[in-house]
Amino acid sequence: MGIPAIPLDRIDYELPAERIADRPLDVRSEAKLLRLTEAGIEDRAVSQLPSLIAENSSIFLNKSKVVNARLFFPLPKTSGLDERPIEVFCLSGASGEPLHQLLSQKSPLKLEAMVGGVKRWNARAPGLPLFWSIKNDQGAIEAKVRRIDNSREFPIVELTWKSEHSPELSFGELLERAGHVPLPPYMKRADRIEDRERYQTVYAKSSGSVAAPTAGLHLDARLMSEFEQSGHRVEELILHVGAGTFLPIKSERSDGHTMHQEWIDLPLQSIKTLRDTPFEQTLAVGTTALRTLESLYWFGVRELIDPAKKGALEQAFPYDCPINPSKREALDALIHRMEMEGVDRFSAPTGLFLLPGVKFYCAGQLLTNFHQPKSSLLFLVEAYIGERWKQVYQHALNSDYRFLSYGDACLFTSKLAP
Repeated sequence: MGIPAIPLDRIDYELPAERIADRPLDVRSEAKLLRLTEAGIEDRAVSQLPSLIAENSSIFLNKSKVVNARLFFPLPKTSGLDERPIEVFCLSGASGEPLHQLLSQKSPLKLEAMVGGVKRWNARAPGLPLFWSIKNDQGAIEAKVRRIDNSREFPIVELTWKSEHSPELSFGELLERAGHVPLPPYMKRADRIEDRERYQTVYAKSSGSVAAPTAGLHLDARLMSEFEQSGHRVEELILHVGAGTFLPIKSERSDGHTMHQEWIDLPLQSIKTLRDTPFEQTLAVGTTALRTLESLYWFGVRELIDPAKKGALEQAFPYDCPINPSKREALDALIHRMEMEGVDRFSAPTGLFLLPGVKFYCAGQLLTNFHQPKSSLLFLVEAYIGERWKQVYQHALNSDYRFLSYGDACLFTSKLAP
């Protein structure tokens, strides 16, 4: 069967530039919340969330932390020419290693990167490396970048660096000291000091994402406390967000798109909680959390079919799978394997592509932001609530909701899906 062939135009809508939020609100939980119910659409606030979700919910939060993955290198100065620096957006290792596995490595390092300003680099310093040096109260740091393979969609670069006072400075420390917050391109502005805090969830703890799990940006300490006071249970998971989250789909149909793989990681106890929590009482905070939870189901199904199979979950697996066991059966198989191997965390890359027609097994509630037209995330939203997404988005556009990463939020339940 394979991936369903769904035209990309099916998830298109007109998004005026002025509706894209390019800065956060002063208070995270004061964002608007569009709640879709069987009766219709309600305009609420994120601050009301503890009383709007199902009683005794298990709330799954993505605790991945955004890294400052953008580095800027000045070009040799030439009178009268564009002086903007070259951007090197670090994505992964040259051999596909996820970013979080590289943060402890030392200089030099080969990386796959998005390079902004290639034509200017070619014109001003063809074939030559670029340099910069910074100095602050932690001492001077020098860095050099050169391109070593331009044949891929994203070039391979070699990054070399040294520090005056820290000869063993790691890649992660370099990014923390000299990198810039990887704001999405549609914000069309430079990052600011406040973005280091606000383009990060208050509960982020495990570095590895190049984009924020944005639904979680709305939750603050007060709201987290209210969840517990209201009888809800908070669980953790990690999905390190990759560039595929904000890169556009380039094919005309869904079956021509190669879904990006992202690394998931969560404790055994959270998987047991997911197994034991009723579907309608499970809340995924963000599409990243939803992708993680549904991936766990399919990893469990794969365990039932072929226990010897390892590695990434393939994007077409749910559409080619010959069986559809219950959530409990699938997760029991995964839990049994972990207990037999004596491991207390599940870690693996997932390529799961959630498209209209797929069934959801794990999370009956979803908190999410408003997503870009013709994006994989909008495919996911239609899969979750059906064509009512069009009504939801039109209402949001008519009611002054703010869109995309720093924008407002929606609360959906999957029982509304066809």
